[in-house]
Amino acid sequence: MDRSCFECDFFHFEDHGVRELTEADWQAGFAEGECRINPPVLGPEIERDGDTFRCFGEFPKVLSNDWCGQFKPRVA
Repeated sequence: MDRSCFECDFFHFEDHGVRELTEADWQAGFAEGECRINPPVLGPEIERDGDTFRCFGEFPKVLSNDWCGQFKPRVA
């Protein structure tokens, strides 16, 4: 088994735009998803019209062929 994010139980991707990717794109790591092993963190500060605010929490973005030391095989 490939120990990539795509094969990990914590990897989550939104399907918008995914159908346009080929299998070669997936293997090359062009598919972006979220790592959900930890809770979301606050997004960056954004300044708009003189006001500064933070967006809602977000999960770290990863590519399908990334990997880390906390890999857990996807449950079927």
